[in-house]
Amino acid sequence: MIGASQLPQIRAYLETLFVDVEFWFHDISIGRGQPRILPDTHPNSHIDDGYWGTHFVFLHFTKA
Repeated sequence: MIGASQLPQIRAYLETLFVDVEFWFHDISIGRGQPRILPDTHPNSHIDDGYWGTHFVFLHFTKA
């Protein structure tokens, strides 16, 4: 798990290895209440509505 305060350190480290570093987040907590907004989770996703995480972070890098 990472927090917002750690993002500058993570970015600085990754920029020593890669040319372009991008982060984006996906909130997986919205829409799981009633009425349900999100579709049911896929059985292979390894999470369910009781999952403790709230966001997934996606990282994209390109190497020189």
